[in-house]
Amino acid sequence: MQMNLKPYTYPFYANYRYRQFDNLPVYGLQLKYSPKPLRGKGSFRLQVGGNLMGRDSVDLDLPDRYYKQRHYTYMVRTGYQVNRTFNRVRLYYGVDLHYQQIQYNWDGFTHLSYSQGRYYRVFKVETLQIHQVGIMPMVGVSYCLTGRLSVTWEASLAMFNGFKQNKSWHYFNDGIVVHPSYKIQKSDEHGIAFMPISSITLNIHF
Repeated sequence: MQMNLKPYTYPFYANYRYRQFDNLPVYGLQLKYSPKPLRGKGSFRLQVGGNLMGRDSVDLDLPDRYYKQRHYTYMVRTGYQVNRTFNRVRLYYGVDLHYQQIQYNWDGFTHLSYSQGRYYRVFKVETLQIHQVGIMPMVGVSYCLTGRLSVTWEASLAMFNGFKQNKSWHYFNDGIVVHPSYKIQKSDEHGIAFMPISSITLNIHF
């Protein structure tokens, strides 16, 4: 059995507002298990991971720069790999089934609006949620540092289908919601992406 501490990268397509989050690593744990008949020849894999990032503006004197951003990612993968060992070096290849949920929340100033003899600051709240399911063929190399410790580099090809939902509405600076303003946009997405460094792991063997 092997436990990995690993940062992941992942592909997806999002609104321009969230491009800065596209290459955030996903941190997680991976378990690899080799039954006795497969010892040294192959391993079953289970991976879970996620990340969390937030960003808030701090300049209250410039309302057009006010915003709050939150980003969440949850990921689960399971699969099988075939091993080839040469002294301290292990080469492997296999495939994982992949599920991932991504969510962004954005709340910020958009424009000034004039109504009933006064100006209002108008803000927008936007929530983007993405669900992805797919398969990920992968290949990797592991180098044994000690009898219990190794490091691994892995590359993968992500082939996924997904569902994306975007919700948004506007409100004034005094908290009054602008009507009609609530919008829901839904769409399907799919893609293929090659990741030359899909994970770098520190492995503990036991």
